[in-house]
Amino acid sequence: MKRVLVVLVVGGCGGSSASGGDPIQMAEGADLCQTFATHATSCGWGGNIGAYDWNCGEALAVWREDAFREFVDCATALPCSGNGTTCDQQTRGAVTPLDYHDTYASHCNARVTECDLGLAMCDASTWELYTRSIVTQLTACIDKPCAEISACISSVL
Repeated sequence: MKRVLVVLVVGGCGGSSASGGDPIQMAEGADLCQTFATHATSCGWGGNIGAYDWNCGEALAVWREDAFREFVDCATALPCSGNGTTCDQQTRGAVTPLDYHDTYASHCNARVTECDLGLAMCDASTWELYTRSIVTQLTACIDKPCAEISACISSVL
């Protein structure tokens, strides 16, 4: 029994897609976006959540799975009179930066003065919703010559 427990604990620490920074599977994400779209349409929000500008399809491609699920669950449960800022705050409170966010922040902070980068740009929590792939690309941008960083980041996002 103890061996099984050890195997389960070790197996559970391997980093699932929900906690490892991977995006949600496209088909499942598309289903969640459709659920959100149905709710948004019934509330008369258009593609947004109240006065909060959010695009489910764009988030599907660049947000990590746990953040995406958290936000969609919140937005889908939000009353029609609600504001999506609540979901943003709830999501940011539910997820934390992962190792790759910290790597980005380290690279960015090392160049903040040299390249006149804003401090918020170098804060790992600014990018905590994003997938490993996106943040790895952003880190590569930070490592470019200062004059190229802004255009590079814009091309990633």
